[in-house]
Amino acid sequence: MSAAAQSYGVDVNDTRLSVSTTRRRRGKHREDVAKRLKSDFKHDDVLVLHWDGKIVPALTGKEHVDREAVLVTGKSTSQLLGVPTVPGGRGAGKAIADIIVRLLIDWLILA
Repeated sequence: MSAAAQSYGVDVNDTRLSVSTTRRRRGKHREDVAKRLKSDFKHDDVLVLHWDGKIVPALTGKEHVDREAVLVTGKSTSQLLGVPTVPGGRGAGKAIADIIVRLLIDWLILA
């Protein structure tokens, strides 16, 4: 990684190249982008809520998890609210409803 940084003219003595530092910075960047998206989100009075679940490989490990993609659309709006995992087992319908309501509240669509 230092060779690549040097090829772009970066002084590697002033740059942190550890995997954990890079992971923390990427996580912080993603968090900042998510906050900015939520604060800048302007929506129409009428929105259509869409959701669809898929069983996909987990990000860590070899098991599979159920994820629910949730988005809203309007006359001049289209926004993905999230793709959270859904706890399995009985009552998955209630778990999906709870996830959707939580996302709508987080995005200030539902009070």
